[in-house]
Amino acid sequence: MRLYSWNFTIEKDLGAGLGLRTSYVGNTGRYLSRSVRINACAPGPTECLSRPATDHTARKFPQFGIDAGQRAADGESNYNAWEIELQKRFSNGLLFDVNYAWARAFNLQYQASDPVSNPLWRYDYGPVPAQPKSVFHWNYVYELPFGRGKRWGSSTNPVVAGIFGGWQLSGIGTWQSGTALTVTAGVGQSPTGATANRADRIADGKRDHDGLSRGEKAFQWFDTSAYRVPAFVDPTATRPTRQFGSAGVGTVYGPSFFTYDATAQKNFYIAEKFKLQMRVEVFNPFNVVMLADPDTNASSVNFGRIRTSNINYTPRNIQLGMRLDF
Repeated sequence: MRLYSWNFTIEKDLGAGLGLRTSYVGNTGRYLSRSVRINACAPGPTECLSRPATDHTARKFPQFGIDAGQRAADGESNYNAWEIELQKRFSNGLLFDVNYAWARAFNLQYQASDPVSNPLWRYDYGPVPAQPKSVFHWNYVYELPFGRGKRWGSSTNPVVAGIFGGWQLSGIGTWQSGTALTVTAGVGQSPTGATANRADRIADGKRDHDGLSRGEKAFQWFDTSAYRVPAFVDPTATRPTRQFGSAGVGTVYGPSFFTYDATAQKNFYIAEKFKLQMRVEVFNPFNVVMLADPDTNASSVNFGRIRTSNINYTPRNIQLGMRLDF
């Protein structure tokens, strides 16, 4: 495996504790590990395991299954990203960091669709599901300017200042675009039997979500009429196989994801040796529901639908905590 990386960064001090940074980051990988099933079939009209040993398109080693294969160091990947960050160092009771990244990552799928005839087929090259196009992240800490030694309320009654002063607010959040999904055929094998087959793509497949409710989006996330199950290579064959689906890798993008957690805390000093800390933590304070990815099996009755929430989604949750230091 070889990995080549490069980056370029510009930084600017804006004054008042503010700093701006923008970067370009790129890398490319070569000779990456892949699974190339050398005992798969060459493309043909009949399911791989049904072909007799005398068939020139059959398995090389008929005594072994399709999964018999090898690890090949012929994978490749490419990554390019632009990042921008605005940071404020702690002063006047406030610090924050806001950053955004736009990234594009592509690679050859781990399993080759046509390992016998064309293991490096560009048909298997597409966006990496684990890398969203856009990621926006922020965090902050803010000390409320009220109470003893603060901008407001410094001469307020000590009891009132003790209750309402000295609070610190903090939070962290992330928004990221949806991940790339590949639409599969779901029935029958591909002409080689090496991997699940893909659907045929006959139109763009994008659906305008403007003005739609969450339920309407979940019922049909993308235009399912743009995809169909591929036709048989030879429908008259015994146990026929289907043609390679024309849909590329990552032609559908799932829902975006948002998470935000906030904390409020205050320290109460008791005499000289005791400090009582009170914390209020709120996870997902706006109770925003995050959808999971849609069903991308073109032969499924739920094709294009979203039936569950994202596994990382947490409903609104409030926690109270106290800690005594002495």
